[in-house]
Amino acid sequence: MSLGTACGHLTQILAGLAVLAERGELEVAVRPLPPDRWRTDDPVLRVELDDGQRVAIDLRDGTDVSASDLDWCTGYRKRSYATAAHGGDERITPLGLNFPVSHGSDWRASQVAWTLRRAPLLGPGRTANLLRLLARGQPRLAAFEAGPDADDPPGVLLVTRVWDPRRVSGEKAAAWEAMNEQRADCVRALADALGERFVGGLSPSPWAIERYGDLVLGDREVRRDRYLARVRSAAVCVATSGLRSSNGWRLAEYLAASRAVVSEPLHHEVPGTLGDGAGLATFRDADELVRVVQGLLEDPDRRRALAVAGHEHYRAHVRPDALVRAALGLGSAT
Repeated sequence: MSLGTACGHLTQILAGLAVLAERGELEVAVRPLPPDRWRTDDPVLRVELDDGQRVAIDLRDGTDVSASDLDWCTGYRKRSYATAAHGGDERITPLGLNFPVSHGSDWRASQVAWTLRRAPLLGPGRTANLLRLLARGQPRLAAFEAGPDADDPPGVLLVTRVWDPRRVSGEKAAAWEAMNEQRADCVRALADALGERFVGGLSPSPWAIERYGDLVLGDREVRRDRYLARVRSAAVCVATSGLRSSNGWRLAEYLAASRAVVSEPLHHEVPGTLGDGAGLATFRDADELVRVVQGLLEDPDRRRALAVAGHEHYRAHVRPDALVRAALGLGSAT
């Protein structure tokens, strides 16, 4: 198998390939894409299998697809999949939830871009290490994963962000304004209803400080290590939809940590069964969010059932090796 790669938020895929290569489930050779495809904001990975199958893995937020990658591939795995947008093309199938994760690190990470630009082909003997380097700068998988624990303290976590609508215009600006207000309302409602049992707020940014200053967390409070520690110490974690209604990274992170997840309804489809009552509980506004969360805090059996179901979905469909195995049609783990 060979793959063409550009930098981007593809670390979950690269980590999964590294795990499978280390286990001997596949051999990978890495080659650079042509210069016109070398874009840091283009999270689409091309994977060519020895049997002639060509798989494009698209991690972008919206439902739009890359025409050039669709023309090239025999199978297109789409993170933000919707039957209404993609159901007419049998090549396009849902990829699943995404989150940024590494599979180790190395001091040679700064040389990765140079290596990919100049090396004509990197064979299997060097691949696992290179894939680890490509996923540099993100927490390792062990930082996310934890098994379900019925004795977790009944705290609630919601850390989210708002976006400056002045960066866009028209309908998009209005959509960002509405999204910001929904997120701010949810933070305020949980804080008012739960008091000290609630931990969270808005990530700091100039717009957040200007518009929602009373809800903004300090820089230290949103550091990655501190945030992950808080995830693992909260029994209930709340996920909001991402830009363009994407399934956000935090949703996958919560499932990895076996938290009871409360989320806005998923707008994009994922493999397996994940929805209201099946691995997560859903809400549509701040009032409903408070009711759902309070219900979970009062019902530890239901809370644990959600956590267990969510973690099972994670292990079957989201863990990097499982997601990559399914995306490439490699079958289940041996």
